[in-house]
Amino acid sequence: MPRQVFGWTMRDVAQTQFRSAFVVAALCLMFDSAGCSYALPTFTPSSAERVRILAKSPRLLVIHVDAGHKVDYPVPADGRLTVGVPAYRRGCSVYLLNEVKVSNGADPLKAWTVTVTSGGKVMRALSLRQVSRLATDAEGFHLLKIAD
Repeated sequence: MPRQVFGWTMRDVAQTQFRSAFVVAALCLMFDSAGCSYALPTFTPSSAERVRILAKSPRLLVIHVDAGHKVDYPVPADGRLTVGVPAYRRGCSVYLLNEVKVSNGADPLKAWTVTVTSGGKVMRALSLRQVSRLATDAEGFHLLKIAD
């Protein structure tokens, strides 16, 4: 008769330990092979944002766009202008087990700035992402209000 420990035979104990070790090894291999992955977003071609400056005297204003390189746009009398946005690619996003998003890639439009100045004084500063979310008029211009 086999030796029993608390109603279990030594053979039952050995089989249970083997199954537990096998499950742990299988889980380790699964997590090791799945791990984290990186997703590189698609390339975004250059574009333009149409902006309409709403101010008492828009002709006195200048828009400075810093998108890797600085460009100045004088504002015409009607306040309507088109601002160039260079081509860009967002940063990589990280996924756990190729399913759960851990971090989102960096957005260059949040880092690139649009500054409205008058006589060297900053009147308003926004990111390009904020400009793209401004309300638009019937002609598709983003409305940027400047307090004089």
